[in-house]
Amino acid sequence: SDTDERTEMEGEGVVVAEAVAAEAEWETEDLRCPLTSRVMRDPVLLHTEAGRSYERAALEERLRADPYVDPSTGKRSPEKLVFTSNAALKKMLDNNRGPKRARDEPATPEEDLPLEPPDKENIFSSDRGVWLAVRQLRTARDSETRVNAARGVAVRCVSSASVRETYDPSLRERVIPESVRAVVRYGAVDPLVAMVRRQRGLETEAAALALSRIAMWHESAGSIVAAGAIGPLVRVLEGHATDLAKANAARALAELAGTDDNKVWIGAAGAIPPLIVLLEHGSAVAKERALVAIARLSSYPDNKPHLADAIPLLRDLGMEASSWDQKTRARRALRNLGHPLPTSCSELGWQILWS
Repeated sequence: SDTDERTEMEGEGVVVAEAVAAEAEWETEDLRCPLTSRVMRDPVLLHTEAGRSYERAALEERLRADPYVDPSTGKRSPEKLVFTSNAALKKMLDNNRGPKRARDEPATPEEDLPLEPPDKENIFSSDRGVWLAVRQLRTARDSETRVNAARGVAVRCVSSASVRETYDPSLRERVIPESVRAVVRYGAVDPLVAMVRRQRGLETEAAALALSRIAMWHESAGSIVAAGAIGPLVRVLEGHATDLAKANAARALAELAGTDDNKVWIGAAGAIPPLIVLLEHGSAVAKERALVAIARLSSYPDNKPHLADAIPLLRDLGMEASSWDQKTRARRALRNLGHPLPTSCSELGWQILWS
């Protein structure tokens, strides 16, 4: 009945309100400068392993005192630290800083996540399905629920597709732009990044998978970077996560490496050495995804010196890989690095055929 449905929706609203209140503290902490403890207005990204953003003036003052030390970790760099403007985070902050409410204040449930699903009369609505998946993610109280919710978000982002239909044959999936936009709009990115930060087994696998699929729609990459995902994804590669978690993290970084700015940040965060290790010692899936990431990162000049150790592996793949896609990516990376392989007669024939 209408009364029962209203009661059910009111109950769901209470759960959402409690979850948003519980998350408000860590959400605003992600937007605060580590040096000033205040919400940033002119954020810049410091290119270190930690990959943290700071208020520009505060970071400039700290680096004037010691330009070699990461303020967050205390680690000393052999070279002077550099930073760049975090345009994606600044845009997000500006969009959420209205005349009546600063971002220091936690968002209300109505502003953050609709209390009722869109098109609630149609139980088959894709937008309703996305809303339900994100609501479960944001209200999850235990690890199993968070894992299932993250997997649900990941499923909503793509449709199954044949190799010929998808833009990237190695991934065998096709993104659904409308669903990804809804996932970002309803606030799934921040809790997914928080799951990756915690590095808890299946949570890491599921959250990295969801982020990689969200990043497949490149318009959403800014939201993922602004949420501080690059550093945690790199730490998954470096740590003791499962091979699948590392494969998913490599895939997420590969998808984010669609712009030169992101290639700089990913390289500066220390992603290249663990990607090379994954390319050499990972499972077949992990190797393939590490190769995609390395091929994309190799096109940016600042990353090339760090990829020298990958050249022998790329040569082997370029000559002997069983997959044509792997051969092509390895050869592209080698060309970017200034070590091209000779073109065989059969490859020259294919190039002429497809030209």
